[in-house]
Amino acid sequence: MSAPVLPSPSPGVLPPSGAGRFSALLDEDVWSWSEELVRLLGHAEQPTLVTTELFLHHVLPPDRPVAAALLEAATEGPCTVRLRARTSRGRDLVLDVSAAPRPRAAGAPSWLSSGIEGTVAPVADRAHEVAGSPSTRPVEDARELLVLALGLGRDAALALLTHHARARRLTVAELARDLVRVCAAVPTSQLSQALVAAALSGAADTPHAAASHPGAADPGGAGFPARGASAIP
Repeated sequence: MSAPVLPSPSPGVLPPSGAGRFSALLDEDVWSWSEELVRLLGHAEQPTLVTTELFLHHVLPPDRPVAAALLEAATEGPCTVRLRARTSRGRDLVLDVSAAPRPRAAGAPSWLSSGIEGTVAPVADRAHEVAGSPSTRPVEDARELLVLALGLGRDAALALLTHHARARRLTVAELARDLVRVCAAVPTSQLSQALVAAALSGAADTPHAAASHPGAADPGGAGFPARGASAIP
């Protein structure tokens, strides 16, 4: 059975200057990149096969869990994250990636319901990264993970991260690095709310798990809100 033909990104999705566009059927793992995105990611011509794996290959390893969570969250509604990436020519970039569900055309097959589309816009070269110093970047990465994995607002995600850091007698940056490390170490298909909860509570294998405050671990998931619920205990 041949792979479905994916329509080009909708003309109505207008990217910022210098940005590229994409469409993807995640269940079928079929993507379409605009010529602008092909050039932005350093390819001389359209790749023969564009897949989720190829897209994530361009994202730097620490940010791949955030990118994977973005793709999953985009099937439910619009979302945007900032990612560090590397082109096929070795140039480091900072990208704003926005994605949203792709509208289904009348009479379209049901598998199109997993379709997303979006834009990829360059922010700056890595030397001018606006996300902050190395000491603050892990906190931003961890907050983006919580926003996408739990459907929280940015303030609520930071409040949840801060609560668990205090309970475990860690700095917020230490817990953030643990969370990002755990999520980056597993295949994107295994990234789950349960894994994020374990990393937050200290139940996962992290550098600071053994130093957690006694009783702070929460194997049953207490203190880990359901999607859309309050993040502040």
